Amino acid sequence: MEWGNKGLEVIKTRHKLIIGTGLLSTLVGIMMAIFVGYDWFVNHTGHEVLAIVSAFGILLGVQMLILSSLSSMLISLHQEQIHHMENQLKKSK
Repeated sequence: MEWGNKGLEVIKTRHKLIIGTGLLSTLVGIMMAIFVGYDWFVNHTGHEVLAIVSAFGILLGVQMLILSSLSSMLISLHQEQIHHMENQLKKSK
């Protein structure tokens, strides 16, 4: 059981990294989208490549945030299963 707990610590550390990367990607994508929208409405200049990159950043960030929430649910489910199995072993002894 010790190796499983170390594995959970590694996953939790990566979970924080995924959240941070997802938030950063989403914020950069939103900032680029605001710039593209502002420049298009005010100066009538199109930035097709920047618009595609900003949409990609927003989508990537949202997907990473969803992935982090799913991994958090899997971690909590795994911990509950470990506690349940340990309780069953204690009761059987």
